[in-house]
Amino acid sequence: IVAERFTREFSDISVAWQLHGMVMSLKKEYEKAIRSFRHSISQDSTNAYSWFELGSAFERSKQIDSAAFAFRKVLKLQPDDPAACNYLGYMWAERGINLDSSKILIEIALRQEPDNGAFLDSYAWVFYQFGQLDSAFFYINKAVENIKDDPTVLCHLGDILEKKGRLKEALEAYHKSMELN
Repeated sequence: IVAERFTREFSDISVAWQLHGMVMSLKKEYEKAIRSFRHSISQDSTNAYSWFELGSAFERSKQIDSAAFAFRKVLKLQPDDPAACNYLGYMWAERGINLDSSKILIEIALRQEPDNGAFLDSYAWVFYQFGQLDSAFFYINKAVENIKDDPTVLCHLGDILEKKGRLKEALEAYHKSMELN
C-alpha cells in the first residue's frame, strides 16, 4: 500500500517505481515487478539496481532471454559487478547453456569475493555441467564451508556426490537440504 501511494505521489521518480518493484518481487508478483522496474528504467536508464532486479524478476518468471538482457545491461553500467556476473553465470549454468561464458563470469565474481559461498556454489555447478566432477566437488566443498545452511548448496553437494557414486553421502546431503528447505 505504501509503495503504491509512493508511486502515485512521485510517479516521475525512478526510485518510487524501484521500491514498488521490490515490494512486488517480495510478494512474488513478478509480472507486476517487471512492469514497475521497466517504469523505473524509463525514468532513469542508468539505474543499475533496477536493471538487476528486472533481470531477477524475469528469471523468476522463466523469461531467460529477457533476464540475460537485463543482466548484460547491468554489466554495461557497472562492468564486472560481482552479483550480476554470478547471477547471469549461474542462470546459464543451471540450464547447461553458455557454459564457457558462465565460467568466465563467475570467475570475475570470485576474483572480487573469493570466499562468497554462493559464487563458489555457482562455480561448482559450472564444473558439474561440464562433467568435471573432481573440480565440482572441490568447489562445492568450499561453498559448504562458507554457507553451511543453504538448501541449494547442500542439494548441489548431493547431486555431485551422487554422480561420483557416493550414494550414502549424497543421501545425507539431500536430507540436510530438505530439513533446511
